[in-house]
Amino acid sequence: MAEDKMPFIGKLIILIVIVGCLAGGYYFLAGKSSNSSSTPNDTPNSTSTSSNQWKGNAVEIGIAYGTEKKTWLEWAVQEFAKTPDGEKIKINLIPSGSQEGAQALVAGDKKIHVWAPASSLYKDTFVLDWQTKYNNNPILKEDS
Repeated sequence: MAEDKMPFIGKLIILIVIVGCLAGGYYFLAGKSSNSSSTPNDTPNSTSTSSNQWKGNAVEIGIAYGTEKKTWLEWAVQEFAKTPDGEKIKINLIPSGSQEGAQALVAGDKKIHVWAPASSLYKDTFVLDWQTKYNNNPILKEDS
């Protein structure tokens, strides 16, 4: 029984790492831009109830996924939304078949930032199509 849950846990950990990296990158970049644009009159309000309250626009991340992952992805997004970083990042889940998601990415769909296909069967075709169109590798890092 524990073997059945391992793929789910592994996928959940990967999703959390991806979202965490994106949140960390955004936090790092947003912090630099807000510090450089502050003026001497911009002083913290001492009567503020929470210094961690987000005041900017949320960053949106689109995740195209195989519908087999729907239940656990929806759960993970709901749990992430409860965190402080979840207030700053809106995750849009885009149900899509593996082939349709890959074709949308190659076509330049700007709504998709992460592609989580149902299986790796379509990966080679996707990589070949991407390399033909963009002359580079779409997968920056991959675990075997």
